[in-house]
Amino acid sequence: MSYLDAFLASCASVDHLMAFYWTLHADVSSMLAQDHSMLWLSISTAAFVLLTITLSFTRLYSGVRSRSHKTGSSRGPPTAAMLPYWVPFLGHVVSLSKDPDKLIRSHRDGSRSGLFALNLFGQTHNFVYSPALIKGLFQQRSSHFDFASVVWYILHHVFGARSRDKRLYHACMGDLHQALTSTLLRGPHLTAMLASAVGRMEEHIPRLISFSASFVDQDPWERASQTEVVSGLAVETSLCALVRNFMGHLSTPTMFGHAFLGLYPEALEDLWRLDAGFMWLALGVPRWIPIRASTAAHLARARLLTAVTAFHVALDQASAMPTHTHGPNQSLWGDMDEISETMKRRDRVWRAHGAAPASRAAADVSLLWAMNVNANLLCFWLLLRILATPGLLARVRAEIAPYVFVRDDDDDDDDDDVDDLEGAGRPPTITAPPRLAISLHGLCSACPYFKASYLETLRLDSSPWSFKRIKEDFVLASGSPSSTPDTTASSYLFKAGSHVHIPHDAHHTDPLFFHRPDDFLPERFLRIGTATATATAATAAGAGAGAGAATTAINTTSLSPSSSAPSSDSESIPALSTSSSSSSSSSASASSSPSLLVVHPGSLRPYGGGDSMCKGRILAEKECLAFVAGLLAVWDFEPVAAGCGRGGGGSGSSASGGSGGQWRIPAARKATAVALPEEDVRVRVSRRCRRGHGSRGGGGGGGEGGV
Repeated sequence: MSYLDAFLASCASVDHLMAFYWTLHADVSSMLAQDHSMLWLSISTAAFVLLTITLSFTRLYSGVRSRSHKTGSSRGPPTAAMLPYWVPFLGHVVSLSKDPDKLIRSHRDGSRSGLFALNLFGQTHNFVYSPALIKGLFQQRSSHFDFASVVWYILHHVFGARSRDKRLYHACMGDLHQALTSTLLRGPHLTAMLASAVGRMEEHIPRLISFSASFVDQDPWERASQTEVVSGLAVETSLCALVRNFMGHLSTPTMFGHAFLGLYPEALEDLWRLDAGFMWLALGVPRWIPIRASTAAHLARARLLTAVTAFHVALDQASAMPTHTHGPNQSLWGDMDEISETMKRRDRVWRAHGAAPASRAAADVSLLWAMNVNANLLCFWLLLRILATPGLLARVRAEIAPYVFVRDDDDDDDDDDVDDLEGAGRPPTITAPPRLAISLHGLCSACPYFKASYLETLRLDSSPWSFKRIKEDFVLASGSPSSTPDTTASSYLFKAGSHVHIPHDAHHTDPLFFHRPDDFLPERFLRIGTATATATAATAAGAGAGAGAATTAINTTSLSPSSSAPSSDSESIPALSTSSSSSSSSSASASSSPSLLVVHPGSLRPYGGGDSMCKGRILAEKECLAFVAGLLAVWDFEPVAAGCGRGGGGSGSSASGGSGGQWRIPAARKATAVALPEEDVRVRVSRRCRRGHGSRGGGGGGGEGGV
């Protein structure tokens, strides 16, 4: 065959191939045109089968690993059991973000191992809720944990620290931490700060309400809480907003001086906005994404950084200028010597490292946030629960009466605070505010029901969450069997690169440790004990709730039977009695010898523990007790019939108030630490009527609280 014949034959073959291709193409096109839906159905079915196989295999594999972790091996102690999950890589992200409480509590109630692990984006996160294991974690060496990177992450993402300042922050962190611990936990500086805070409370609590109908003439906390005058003697207001903002105006000047809120009156509202968007900031959500809380938090943070930067500029000028001379901003900021010793020491640390004012701002915005956001809300919950729990208001007012003194300012008037001129044809008016004096030592050491109410409020209304990143492997013992029943391993291995979470409210609401955990029962922290029990309680309080045990000599024969289990060295104290026979029972038992009533926090850890324990816990507790005691001594609160809040649980409701409402505890939603009410509680506020002068906080009338 010639080359020409071969070429022609190959061309014929190509023609046949092309003809076959076009015939096949036509057949396929015809099939697709005739049954297009069947093809997509087949693809969808195949994808569904593949997804089902993947999810099922992931669930089966993670379940086998979970069971193997529970039993451990001969090679060493096991790690925490990883809960089974369905989705590869994401793991438990969806279920944890959807309802973390449900996920954590369901495992807590189903297993008493004391810990478990979750897979979040391919990383192991250990969750610990057993008090024995928590105690062991807090006793571990600090070298096991990467504390600095966690702090920097929060400072950078939430409080706006600049990336170029990272090395500066790491260099300053130890000295800044020391400035906090040396001034907020002990010594004369803490005493001076508490004296300043209590002094401001004594001055301003009697002036909580201005009784001004004009919005312009009201104080900032009245405007923020939508306060309305309903008569010459009473106002209606939103309790949470009132307490939160009023407490902020009292406590912020003790740290930052009086000029700060005067120059930046929106700073507190910006703190609330930043806190509302805290989680979005922590997740790194940028400002341009249209999430309202996130955008508001970004804008609020920018304004707070500007305010704190200006504060540091004025502080630098005051430090550099000779006495009685002023820099450009000193006429606005006034005397900078009135700021706290804490801020002065932190300022010296910053200047020693050459930090510019803008570089310091994020750390002190975090301090401003920490001292206002949680403590202020806690004051609201403590006040509300005392008001809403039947019988508790009268008992607390009787307890605090020897330590909170209220005296009328007008010594010539032998009648009430209210100057009733209705007979003269004029409406009743309010005279000058009374004088208030608070004995802080007595409130903290001799008012056990009051202190127990504070601890119970911490247990129910705060959700502290400790977080650690593990830098070195370590083994943690599980503790005694009585602490963690059904524990299958004596110790657990925590590996470097993993994380540890301690959701303290998982323990605080555990029915194994707290009888009727959803109810408000202050008496669960009270014991009738001896001097030995008192000393033990003081030690436990220092390690747990953090402020010492409150003890007082009372007659216990009038108390009703206890509803909670007694401790080993003391008896539990009874539930509150709603009867009004305290005077007769006291006289009947006057000949009996009194017993010591001891506040024992038990395993409550509302402030965390270890090196990361809250540095301001003592200051916050004493300020909260003094603030609420002052409010109860000077003012009466009654629920408003409409808008008093829905939801509840816990304490239920008491008898109707004079304004026609009934006390209810509103539903709460999680925040960074202390819960926020889903809706505010509208109340009627009036000044307590006191007969005569020099009366103490417990005297006089005022609804249920009159004792």
